[in-house]
Amino acid sequence: MQLKIVLIPLLAAAATAPDIVGDVRAAIAQNNFALGESLLQRYQTGQGVTPEMIEALSWLGRGALAAGQLDPADGYAERTRKLALEHWKSSPIASWTPNYTCRWRLAPQSRSRLK
Repeated sequence: MQLKIVLIPLLAAAATAPDIVGDVRAAIAQNNFALGESLLQRYQTGQGVTPEMIEALSWLGRGALAAGQLDPADGYAERTRKLALEHWKSSPIASWTPNYTCRWRLAPQSRSRLK
């Protein structure tokens, strides 16, 4: 019985949590980087810097790179690196999502394409 009481609030919170990564990727698919930035800013204001927020920022960088926007891509990559390093210092890596950890490992490969 107690398990049900705990699970119900957790499921409700998960259902209402914003999917910032998915929302930003949808904006990128529409080539609307301004919308992606706006969504990210709104999320960061409400939720702070989270692994999901940093992952969404990294997607903006990949999208800009794919669109041939090298200066913005470099800016997104640098912001992603800075926020990830800051977040890493204050948050145990075990709390990060598997996708975030994997994407962080791929970031240097993306940056090397800009050179």
